[in-house]
Amino acid sequence: MAETVRNKPRTFRLSVRSDLEPNHGGEVRDEVYDPDRLAMSGASHILILAHGFNNTAKEAQESYNKQLEALQEAGLDKRPVGPDAIALFQWPGDLAISPIRNAIIDSLGYSLDLRQAFKAADRLADFLASLPKAGGEPAALKISFIGHSLGCRLILEALNRLNRGAPSFDVVSLMAAAVPVELILAGKPLVPRIAVPRRLLKFFSEKDLVLQFAFPAGQQLASNQGIERAAYREAVGRHGNPAGFGEPNPRHNNGHSDYWKDKVAAKVFVSTLDPTAPLPLIGREIGAHDLPAQNEMPGREMQSRNLPR
Repeated sequence: MAETVRNKPRTFRLSVRSDLEPNHGGEVRDEVYDPDRLAMSGASHILILAHGFNNTAKEAQESYNKQLEALQEAGLDKRPVGPDAIALFQWPGDLAISPIRNAIIDSLGYSLDLRQAFKAADRLADFLASLPKAGGEPAALKISFIGHSLGCRLILEALNRLNRGAPSFDVVSLMAAAVPVELILAGKPLVPRIAVPRRLLKFFSEKDLVLQFAFPAGQQLASNQGIERAAYREAVGRHGNPAGFGEPNPRHNNGHSDYWKDKVAAKVFVSTLDPTAPLPLIGREIGAHDLPAQNEMPGREMQSRNLPR
């Protein structure tokens, strides 16, 4: 049987940004704003994109455009299975943004935006729980996520606020996750227990300087202010730890802002949506090594002999 080609998923806007501050900062709305009526669309599989810390609404939309292009190139609308709706989620994670846009300086306001992520997770969880279920069955509606940076924390927080009867969750992709490793160890607070995705992908890079320097500084302040229980130092998106959480996908050369346009990450996500499709191989970057000089065999001179006549 020939592979069927689905219609291109319809795009929807979702937001918990304030009407008073639609582009930058502001308080978190009391409920998710759904201007395109996603809740009444009849979609059976919704893919939600969640941007991270320090993004204005305009910057988040630019990132989403890059991801949509990468997903389309990866064949999202050519798979026989996958989302029929894509929701672009906006949240005010740029409350404490500095005018000069420096990651280390902006980390001084990270704790304020961490609170924003917690509030946004509450609103998103309530919205997901209220979505109509096709045929009245929760399992008939599937949700997938692609998140970046602090948006990954928002996603995991939302999943852990959902009770039984929520939609089923298919693939969750965490890119450069600004999530403390300690919180997703076995039995820890951010490990999904009820709203458990079918597959969970984690993309990480040791060249991510934002997670290397700004994340620990921001977490220290959050701990000092009582927002976090401890001064967590390591983010999941740095080394991909812990090993037992999610499926590791190293992106060795990625900086913190490179993931939305990452075509390999998009291909992995699209392939994972289809449980019958093989995952693409991710090439490992192997450093150049100089081969040792060849051993030279010293020349041997054979003594001449005069044979008897």
